[in-house]
Amino acid sequence: MARPVQLAPGSLALVLCRLEAQKAAGATEEPGGRAVFRAFRRANARCFWNARLARAASRLAFQGWLRRGVLLVRAPPACLQVLRDAWRRRALRPPRGFRIRAVGECGTRRGGASRASCGLRAPLCRGERGPVFYHRG
Repeated sequence: MARPVQLAPGSLALVLCRLEAQKAAGATEEPGGRAVFRAFRRANARCFWNARLARAASRLAFQGWLRRGVLLVRAPPACLQVLRDAWRRRALRPPRGFRIRAVGECGTRRGGASRASCGLRAPLCRGERGPVFYHRG
C-alpha cells in the first residue's frame, strides 16, 4: 500500500499523464523526472503573451519525481500563485508528450478539492491537512 506524501511548504505537485499517442508510438521507457521538469519549464517559459508565467517558470526548481507521473517543483510563493492562476485559466502548458491532470499544493484546505471530490486515488490525495488539488471545472 502506498504511503501518503507530504509536500514541503513552497512546493507544488503536478499530476501528469502520458498522452495516448506517446504510448502507442512505442515509448516504453519512462522519461526521467529532470527531463520532464526541463520540458515543463521550457514549455511555460516560451509563453510570450504572459510575461508573469514565463518569469515564474524560469524561477522553478526541481524537487522530485514520483512514480505515476507526479512532478514536484518549488519556487517562491508568488511564482507558485502565478502557476496556480495559469492552471485555472487553462494557460499552464504541460511538458511535451504529457497532459496535466491536476495541480496540488501543501497546506490547509482553503476551498480546494476534498479527497472525495478530487477524483484521484493517488497517495498525494490523502490526509486532512495534506495537499490540496485544484481541478478545472
